Amino acid sequence: MDKKTRTAGIPLWLLAVLCGMIILMTLAISFLVLLHLDVIRCVPVEKPETVATPEPATPEPTATPEPTKAAPIIITPNPDLPEPTITPEPTEEPTAEPTKAPDTPVPTKKPDSFTFGGKKIKTGTTSINGKKLGINGKKNKLTHIKKEEVQNLVDLCPDLEELELDYCYMDDYTPLGKLTKLRKLQLSSCGAGKGNAIKNIDWVSDLTELRSLNLVHNEISDTIPLEDLQKLTYLNISDNPLEDEDLEPIGELKNLETLYLYSLKKITDVQPLASLSKLTFLHIGRNSKLKNVKPLTALKKLAYLRLNYTNVSDISYFKNFEALKKLDLGRCPILLHDYYNLQDCKKLRKIVLEQGDDDASLAIDDMINNGYPFEILYNWTE
Repeated sequence: MDKKTRTAGIPLWLLAVLCGMIILMTLAISFLVLLHLDVIRCVPVEKPETVATPEPATPEPTATPEPTKAAPIIITPNPDLPEPTITPEPTEEPTAEPTKAPDTPVPTKKPDSFTFGGKKIKTGTTSINGKKLGINGKKNKLTHIKKEEVQNLVDLCPDLEELELDYCYMDDYTPLGKLTKLRKLQLSSCGAGKGNAIKNIDWVSDLTELRSLNLVHNEISDTIPLEDLQKLTYLNISDNPLEDEDLEPIGELKNLETLYLYSLKKITDVQPLASLSKLTFLHIGRNSKLKNVKPLTALKKLAYLRLNYTNVSDISYFKNFEALKKLDLGRCPILLHDYYNLQDCKKLRKIVLEQGDDDASLAIDDMINNGYPFEILYNWTE
C-alpha cells in the first residue's frame, strides 16, 4: 500500500484529537510567555474549606467578640497650606430647671386698736396724752405699763409724735428708742426711790427729732446721750442725781430755749450753761449748793430766771442780764441793801418772793415808791 493510501486510512476522530492537543499546547506556551513578561499576575484563590456539619446539640452562649480597634490615621499637615480654622461644635448647655418663686408672705392685718396702760389706743395714732386718756397714775399708785403693751405701741404706732406720761413706769424703756418720729416725750415721776424710775437713757440718743423732753423726778445720773438731741428746744431733767459735769452735755444743746434744772442738789457750777445763746427761760432753783450764777450773764436772751431756794447772795452783777424781765429770788440770803442793785436791770419788771421775805419786800416797795416799774409776786405763774 502506498503512502497516500495509508494516510487516508487514519480515522477522523483521531485527527480531531491531535488538532485539539496542538491548540492547547500553543495556548499554554503563549500563557507562559505572557506570565514571564509580568503582563498577567496569578493570584491564587483559596479554596474554601469544607466545614463538616456538626451533630445537633444544645447551643451554649458565646462571648461577644470585642470590636477590633482601627489603626489610628495620622495626617501630616502640608506646610504650604494655611492652618485650617477649627470651629468648635456648639455645645448644648443644660437647660436649668425653673426656679420656684418663694412664697409671698401674706401680710398680717393689724388690729384696729390695742391696750396701753389699761386703755384702748387706736392703731396708728400720733399722740398719746396720759392725762387726757386716764392712763396716768398717782404719786402713791403708779400705772404699770406692761412689756407687751410697750411693744404694741412701738409696732402699731410707728409714727407716734407725742407721748406724755406721768406716774407711769415700764419694765424696760429701751423699745421707746424705736419711736424715731417722736417730737415730744414726757416720762416724769416714774417711781424714783421705788425701783421703777428711769436710770439709763442711752436709748434716748436715737430720738433725734425730739423738740421737747421731760424726764423730771427719776434717777438719771448720765446725760451724755442728750448730746445727740440737737433739735431740742425744751428740756426738763430736774430732780435727778446730777453733778456739775453732767451739765456739760446739756451745754451742747445749742437750740435750747427753755431749761429746767431745779432740785439737782449737787450743782455748784453753771459755767457749762453759758453757751446756750438761745436760752430765754432757766429754772435752776432749789439747788442749795449754788452760790454764783455770774456765768449766766452771757445769756443775752435770758428773760426769765428762777433762783429760789439757792444760796445766791451777791446780785451786784445782775445789771448785766440785759434781757431779764422776771426774776425769782424767793428765800435767797440777800441783804436788804443789796436788793437795790436791781434798779440797774433795765428790763426787769416782775420779782417773785416767798412769804416772809421781809427785807426783800421793804427794799422793792421802796423802789416802787421811787418810780421803778417793779411788781412783787408771791407765786410764779408761767
